[in-house]
Amino acid sequence: MEIKGVKNMATVLQILTTMHSFRGLNAKQKVRETYNNYAKEHNKSKTSDDAWCSETVSVAFIKCNAVKLIGDIAKDSSTHVKHFKQLGIWKSGHDRIPNPGDILIRSKNGKPNHTEMVFSVDEKRGILTAISGNYLGNVGLRTRKIHDPKTYGYGCPKYSNYKIVTPDIIEKIFLGKYGKGATIGTQRFNQLALDGYDPNEVQKKVNWVINIAQDIKDGKPNIVKIYGNDEQRKQALGKWYDVVQKQINVLYNIDMW
Repeated sequence: MEIKGVKNMATVLQILTTMHSFRGLNAKQKVRETYNNYAKEHNKSKTSDDAWCSETVSVAFIKCNAVKLIGDIAKDSSTHVKHFKQLGIWKSGHDRIPNPGDILIRSKNGKPNHTEMVFSVDEKRGILTAISGNYLGNVGLRTRKIHDPKTYGYGCPKYSNYKIVTPDIIEKIFLGKYGKGATIGTQRFNQLALDGYDPNEVQKKVNWVINIAQDIKDGKPNIVKIYGNDEQRKQALGKWYDVVQKQINVLYNIDMW
């Protein structure tokens, strides 16, 4: 399913969550089907060889309506590199510390040979986790050394910023409209990410609402000075007043989510 209302823009988590969702039964078939349908619609050449790592990356951007972030679709690593250079987002070599969402190009005999995407980076351990199509017949996660000589370079798309977390979103979380789950692959995380939010920032705000409501209810002296009476509270909390007050009422068992 394509993300509606997002045209040639995407956050890094929209892309990574989409890539991650490809894992599972018939991954290759689904990737190729989406790639070829897009190619046909836009008068591009269809995929034809057995390798499908580059198509997997392309399809993540197709699904997010953000192909222009990588220049165009590509069915091989060399074409990806060409597009990245044209966009000015190509970083050659293995000396840099990559970021999640960077597109990793591997080399063989000094030439681009394999395409995957940086999923996470552990600079302290000197390793990264990449998500790759055409890996053991599926889409999967694999570990690489950050400074691996076989790293040809990186495409570094200019991703969008995340949406601002609003009281409305937090209220929907409390009401269960996003489901549950704090890690990629779970309902809440995926839906928040695909909607353009950083799920980790959303969770921090959820925790803040819960904690500040509890502190107000408990009447902690330093909290009372700021949020003591209703007018003080409204002024101090601003747009967050309603959702925090609702949580306070929930704690008093006079309301419920």
